[in-house]
Amino acid sequence: MGIAFHPRLSRRSARVAAAGGSLLLSIGTFLTLAASEPRSDPAAEALVSAAATNEHTIAYQGEVVREGAWGGREYRWRVLVQHDCNDWTRIEVREPEGERGGVMLVRDGQQFVFLPDEKRWFRGVPREVPEDPELLRENYRATLGERESIAGVPTRKVALDGRCPGRPREVRWIADAPAFVLKSERWDCQGRRMSSRVFLSFRPNVRFDAAVFRIPHAALKDERPSGNVPDVEPLQPAWIPLGFRQVSARTWERHGQVGSTAFYTDGLATIVVSARPKETEAERAAHEKDRPSKSERGGDQDSTARPEVKSGGPPHHEGPRPPVVTWEDERFRYAVMGDVPEVELQRVARSVPAVQWAKGLPKVKATGTPGASATP
Repeated sequence: MGIAFHPRLSRRSARVAAAGGSLLLSIGTFLTLAASEPRSDPAAEALVSAAATNEHTIAYQGEVVREGAWGGREYRWRVLVQHDCNDWTRIEVREPEGERGGVMLVRDGQQFVFLPDEKRWFRGVPREVPEDPELLRENYRATLGERESIAGVPTRKVALDGRCPGRPREVRWIADAPAFVLKSERWDCQGRRMSSRVFLSFRPNVRFDAAVFRIPHAALKDERPSGNVPDVEPLQPAWIPLGFRQVSARTWERHGQVGSTAFYTDGLATIVVSARPKETEAERAAHEKDRPSKSERGGDQDSTARPEVKSGGPPHHEGPRPPVVTWEDERFRYAVMGDVPEVELQRVARSVPAVQWAKGLPKVKATGTPGASATP
């Protein structure tokens, strides 16, 4: 005698069975994708981590060439880098000719720059974000490549690829003893080559005279604070892309004006959220007066016909100018920029609390086309 099932129970059992089958299929798909994803090499991770530590803890000297594209133009710098075990750095420009003699000192989290053409020092805001090996390991896969000699030193090639799409890619050539990055190349989230850095010579364990890293009195005097307390707080977006973490947020004051800058990183990519005072009419007129005339810029020649070699810009700035989301209110001009897709920058900007969109929605400057913008 057969067993008869109630129609409702039969349909319910079928739905339960179908749901269970879908769950098993989803788990199987996840396991398949996880198994097919390239795994990070523990030896490569250890080499990257050791090199990141040594970047700040060992004394070294080397001649470095840094190349890249910035704002649609190309640049090439040759600099002498001196670094001691206190994590103080001195960078002296050797090329291009027009910038020879320029110096940057980075010490105790402060940055001082000497401009040879103006013969003066000024205090800048450090733009480089210290690397966090743990954060880099969480968000990027490291794989070992072939061996190669850089500056006469044997190195091992290591590729860093994002675990999620829309992230930059970097390849490093790391010496073994001591572990140190002697060459690196980076591509942005769109696959465009951003920058490269290579040591032409490298001497570790160098002893320096303290005078090498001494900050001139003129640099401190030129940027003496006025004593006013900044009345602006760093912007705190409510949304940041997965894997990013805030590493610094500071307010600053220069020549009586205040602003703020906050840095976020996923270990390799960075997002910068800033607020700076709007230019007054007098300041805008002064900038227009200092700008080269059309004849000085070469008339109406098409600047896109061939790449230009940029002979200016800070030696520590690397890569093409990233997309920038900007907006402003009555007092400040705000900006969000980073090595991530524009849609993510838009979302970061829209999540900033208590923002008055005085000039409408934020604008995104088109990458590689200086001055162009598009409203989302």
